[in-house]
Amino acid sequence: MRLQIIDKIRNYFSKQSSLKQQTSRNVFWAFSGTSLLQLSNLAASVIVARYIGQNSFGALGVLNTTLSMFVGFAGLSMGVTATKHVAEFRNSDPARAGKIIGLSHVVSLITGAVIASLVFIFAPAIASKALNAPALSNLLRLACVILLTNAFNGSISGALVGLEAFKKIAKLNLVLSLVNFIFVFIGVNLLGLTGVIFAMIASAFLSLSANYLILRKLAAQNNIKIQYTGLKSELPILWNFSIPALLSTSIATPVMWLSLTFLVNKPGGYGEMGIFNAAFQWRTFILFIPNIINQASLPIFSNLYGNKNYAAHSKLVTYNLLVICLFSFLVWGIISIFSKQIMSIYGPGFANGSMTMILLTAATVFHVSSGVIGQYMFSTSKIWHIFTVNSIWAVILIISSYYLTSKGSVGLALAYLISYGALTACVAYYTFILKRNEFFAKGARPV
Repeated sequence: MRLQIIDKIRNYFSKQSSLKQQTSRNVFWAFSGTSLLQLSNLAASVIVARYIGQNSFGALGVLNTTLSMFVGFAGLSMGVTATKHVAEFRNSDPARAGKIIGLSHVVSLITGAVIASLVFIFAPAIASKALNAPALSNLLRLACVILLTNAFNGSISGALVGLEAFKKIAKLNLVLSLVNFIFVFIGVNLLGLTGVIFAMIASAFLSLSANYLILRKLAAQNNIKIQYTGLKSELPILWNFSIPALLSTSIATPVMWLSLTFLVNKPGGYGEMGIFNAAFQWRTFILFIPNIINQASLPIFSNLYGNKNYAAHSKLVTYNLLVICLFSFLVWGIISIFSKQIMSIYGPGFANGSMTMILLTAATVFHVSSGVIGQYMFSTSKIWHIFTVNSIWAVILIISSYYLTSKGSVGLALAYLISYGALTACVAYYTFILKRNEFFAKGARPV
């Protein structure tokens, strides 16, 4: 009897150790690949800001947010759809995994082409009426190439994450970080803001091509045949997962974009937007590790859930939550202390933006904390619950930014802090009070 108990204990800790090793390995490679890419992007943003000035840097920030908003709709959440389902079926049903990859490619290409065409047609109206900058119309049209490319690339990258190809992604990101920096440096020197857009197009094409080649190779190694026909049986995934996921995730960028339009339509708005954009870049340092952990954990969450290992599934989210909260708070403290010096790097016009940085990065701490539970809920297909709490966040951000942007970038940063604080409170209430039995108290129960 004692030997049986000892064996059970040994097996339990062996499984926990294996799970942590798998997560740590994924995090290590995701960190290695993403770190240089993020650092090169940050360095490039400083160079661009110093070359094109505060107002043009604000325009670049608005263009990037506008582009991100439409990419979110164009991709139809095919990236997270591929990640979740490829991870879930890669072992148990490779044929179905291949169909889901094919479906994600087809859908992202179709929706990407439609959205890119609409943005191209209505670019003058968007630039003049929403962004208060008619001169940005041609740049927005040029960026439609990035829109289509990134929509398709999202479905490919999602499948790679579902296959846990973090080592290969890391090596690719190492190359992309260097190439992207060179492209941006050359572009901004030759053509200013227009050159930056051309550099982004070149980087997007390079990333798409490399990711596609890697996916074809890895799919073959995993006995997964990517199929583009006979996909009708997988269409329910679109309305059962992808569309709810789109509503849940894509609600964020349009709302953020709307809050930015409140700012740029105020007197001196693009100058304030330049400050906000500079501070926004440093959210990366807080989001960096949490995003990597979440990205590395989602395929493991989905795989555990698919294999009905619910106890380990619940324990992993608790571990992630503790690590991410501790890390994000520590980084926020460091950034806050040196906020004035950091903002001065971008040029003399940015030096008075330290309070914007402190408030915006504080909001990011709340953002990453709530994001951990979001990944957990994604893996269990609790998409409509995510949509509910995100909708509450959206309403609060819209109302607060509408009234606070009269205070400039500081007001918008404060609106972010209020809304993300409310989001964290909603998620905590939902998770630990309303759904505590499903999420934590009885980890052996399916959610």
